[in-house]
Amino acid sequence: AIAGTIEGSTLTITKAGTIKVQVVTAATETVASSTVISTLTVNKGTATGTITVADVSYGNPVADPTTTADPATAGVTSIEYRTGSGSWSTTKPTAAGSYQARATIGGGDLYEATIVTTTFKIDKAMLTVSADNKSKARDEADPALTYSAVSGLASGDTLSAVLTGSLTREAGEDVGTY
Repeated sequence: AIAGTIEGSTLTITKAGTIKVQVVTAATETVASSTVISTLTVNKGTATGTITVADVSYGNPVADPTTTADPATAGVTSIEYRTGSGSWSTTKPTAAGSYQARATIGGGDLYEATIVTTTFKIDKAMLTVSADNKSKARDEADPALTYSAVSGLASGDTLSAVLTGSLTREAGEDVGTY
């Protein structure tokens, strides 16, 4: 049902729908009183808007999206995220990858809901790993090769969680740096 208020001779509509309006004119010396009943239909308006989400590097939080709604009274009613063709969720992503964000503009009593989308990325973090210096004498067995992270671990990650495989060295037995 339509909603609104009447103040004096002004009818203010606050909700889309259909309402019967009755207008009664007063009688004068030359005109008889009359009543006119009309049906007034107020359709929901169309809202538009935008959404943007800044790219970030892994380990940094995704900022709140920047949204606009036109008209502003339509408002933004929801924001959701997903990767690929996965399910939409209100939880901001944290893993490196490409994502979509969508905002629902309008909806409710006055505006049809409009969905606007954008894409953004969480770039992989740059991990710098250095091999530990080792030495050996000629014809000895190679020492155990080890490494350490110099920088780049993020979000509580550990080397053992993000690195796999084994270390090897250049072939050679002659005196020199390998």
